[in-house]
Amino acid sequence: MQENALLLEENGPAWRERVMGKMLQDFDDGGFNRFWNFWEKCIPQQLVKSHISSRKLELDLHVHFAAQHLQAQKARRSSFHAGSQDPLSALQLYVEGRGRDTLAELNYAHVCALPVL
Repeated sequence: MQENALLLEENGPAWRERVMGKMLQDFDDGGFNRFWNFWEKCIPQQLVKSHISSRKLELDLHVHFAAQHLQAQKARRSSFHAGSQDPLSALQLYVEGRGRDTLAELNYAHVCALPVL
């Protein structure tokens, strides 16, 4: 019984599996804010900062959500809920802040234009 309680603890295997499932669902459904909340909580920032492939993934995820947001707006002529961060603004903030070095290192700036096209 106590072992089951440990599995459900935060950072336990069952918790990680649930979070991964929610992150994948949010990735597919455009759950931008919840996805990034999980990302910040679950992915060690030292890992992201120290590995170019992790920084590239983070950039690709920002581009994905920005493109998904634009596609949803065109299809539904609506925007994300009031009070939530807009993925295009988040992409811009990322590119101007934490992602600046990644873009320079990868010569990847052209990818950020894709959501706007």
